[in-house]
Amino acid sequence: MVSLFAFFGPPLITIFLFAVGTLPYALWVTRKRPSRAARWAVIGVAAAIAAYGAGTVYGLAPTNPLDVCATGTATVCTGTPGGTPH
Repeated sequence: MVSLFAFFGPPLITIFLFAVGTLPYALWVTRKRPSRAARWAVIGVAAAIAAYGAGTVYGLAPTNPLDVCATGTATVCTGTPGGTPH
């Protein structure tokens, strides 16, 4: 059985961090008047960070890519299935 914190914790933390980040973002947009591309870049970076954080919490993203290479299960480390060298 999954604990309530493990189920509800990461989404609540993500919502809290986005809520805290909206004030600096709003101040930056109103004072500096950045371009549309710059605003979308900031939003994209924040979304990518949140997605990676959620992925690590739920076990979908490795916390350290070198750990995956050491186990020999990743094809990106050696280019072949099973991690065996060419």
